[in-house]
Amino acid sequence: MKNKIFYLFLIITIFYSCERRPSDKIIISLDMSKEHDAGYFKPESGDKICIAGNFNDWKTDSLFLEDADGDWIYSVELKNLTKSLDTLEFKFKRTSGDGRVIGNKGWEGISNRKIRVEELKRENPVLKYNEIYDKKIEMDLTFTVGTCNQQVLGFFKPDQGDKIVVSGSFCAWDENGILMADNDGDGIYTVTFPARIAPEKPVGYKFRIINKRGAVLINSGWETGKNRIFKPQADSLEAPYAEFNNLRRVARFLINTKKWEKQGKFKPLKGEVLQVNLLLDGKESLSNPLVRVKPYLYEIALQIPLSVKKIEWRAQKNIKEKLTELKTIEVGLKGKMITVNQDI
Repeated sequence: MKNKIFYLFLIITIFYSCERRPSDKIIISLDMSKEHDAGYFKPESGDKICIAGNFNDWKTDSLFLEDADGDWIYSVELKNLTKSLDTLEFKFKRTSGDGRVIGNKGWEGISNRKIRVEELKRENPVLKYNEIYDKKIEMDLTFTVGTCNQQVLGFFKPDQGDKIVVSGSFCAWDENGILMADNDGDGIYTVTFPARIAPEKPVGYKFRIINKRGAVLINSGWETGKNRIFKPQADSLEAPYAEFNNLRRVARFLINTKKWEKQGKFKPLKGEVLQVNLLLDGKESLSNPLVRVKPYLYEIALQIPLSVKKIEWRAQKNIKEKLTELKTIEVGLKGKMITVNQDI
């Protein structure tokens, strides 16, 4: 008999504890300071603000917001939400306490707000009356780019006033971007700045060279190719290190042909072309014809794969005729400038 009474008491206790257990709830906060300062919201005259939506059948007399500490941030706790309700759709409505007419019958003039329940719980945003919810938050983002190869190529000359910037979705792709700095002179530029971005959404960006020399740069100084993509995470707000235009190992050849032309070894006026023959770990490849940039001066830039250990080269004309002997060079991550006959 005692056991039956005990189990009955236990069942009743569990039943009431389940009935009284707090259900899922969230807090909705609303900043009414702007409305008050403009004279549109007067709680001192009895004005009230309520919330109505798909969680209370759009009733305007059941959920009024309160300002507990006088900071013009009104809030209300939503209780007993339907578990299947993933997204709240709602609006705020003002009511007059002194009988004056309120435009739009007190309803906000924007479209119905639609915010996921999980987002409200996670972000706990303070909404603003009659303003669309800005999901963006401020984060300190860091970007880093290597420019040594661009300096070897002659596209970037910081000693002559050239600048490098990063621009992207965080600044509406402003062509002037965010200025970057090389604090130790190693050719690596970096910048950290606060930006308002939407959490969990990728940030598109590119680097750009801004020259002060009046030089004409490819793609107006912007990196070529697709936009870079970076997804800031709570534990990593630093974009991965990148080389400008993804050039990690570049060899730039500047060849003066004055001596060869005078000796009759190279005759560009008769259609002869100048090329560089590369041997990368013994594998031979022939470059495109070098470009004439000044009288007797030809140049070309070649990208060297990171996996190559031994680099050899020679100047050739007309595909297979040798102009110099095979030479070994070292090309590191900062690039390499190779000059030929520059003392002439």
